Amino acid sequence: NLKQEMIELESKYAHDLLHIKGIIKKHKVLRKLQQKYDDIKIKYDAIIGLTQDNSLIVEDIMDAYIKKNDQCRILEQENNDLTTKLADHDRLIAKWNAYKQKVAVWQQQMNIHVQGLTQHNQMQAQQMLVWYNHISELKRKNRSLSLDQ
Repeated sequence: NLKQEMIELESKYAHDLLHIKGIIKKHKVLRKLQQKYDDIKIKYDAIIGLTQDNSLIVEDIMDAYIKKNDQCRILEQENNDLTTKLADHDRLIAKWNAYKQKVAVWQQQMNIHVQGLTQHNQMQAQQMLVWYNHISELKRKNRSLSLDQ
């Protein structure tokens, strides 16, 4: 009877030991997953910061665009006044061409700058989606491991 009890206790001890080892192993995996999650969260937060910075840059560009647009309207009004006042046709054409050239150069520069920002924002959005999917997968694995315990 005592021998039978010893065998049962040893069997229970072996079973409990295996169970504890399994829990320790899962805990280590969870700790590694948590570290990966924390690392990705830091990168995600950095991207959010960059995105906010980019939003401010875009706002600055739009403000500059509005100011330039206002300046263009003012220049256009001045040009209209010159058209009605100046008799010297050649001078008027020279000023008008210089104005158009400045506007064309400025528009070309703005278009290039806005294109660059748009591409940069698209790349950041794609990277954020990749990280979001990775985080979601880690969370799913984390829940799955938690349920297994």
